[in-house]
Amino acid sequence: MSDRRERRPVKKGVPLGVTVTIAAICSAIAFSGAYVYAMHTFNSKVTDLNEKQRMFTKLYEVDSAVRENYKGSIDEETLRESLSSTYVKSVDNDNILYVPESDYNEGKYSKDYKSFKISDGSYVLIKKSSLKNN
Repeated sequence: MSDRRERRPVKKGVPLGVTVTIAAICSAIAFSGAYVYAMHTFNSKVTDLNEKQRMFTKLYEVDSAVRENYKGSIDEETLRESLSSTYVKSVDNDNILYVPESDYNEGKYSKDYKSFKISDGSYVLIKKSSLKNN
């Protein structure tokens, strides 16, 4: 009898160290990408927040000066409507409209404007040609 052993082919695989290293590099790249995106988003929000804070600080100071020194009465609803209307006009008088709920007629504006209903029922209308995602 011959002593022949069956030879099995040697399985060649990727060493465990290489696999772990590749996984670690991929994880680091994914984490770095997410971190860069998060920082970009955060920085843009902080910039927007600083701009809004400056705007509201000035408005607060004007409001405080009037309320503390004016002896007449202030119609709060008229004040809010005027603030909203003036804000929209100062941004772009030709392409953005502020329409109180009582004056809004969808058929009148739907062809040229995209409407955005705000919490008090009024509408901000932006010309379709002036929309960011148009």
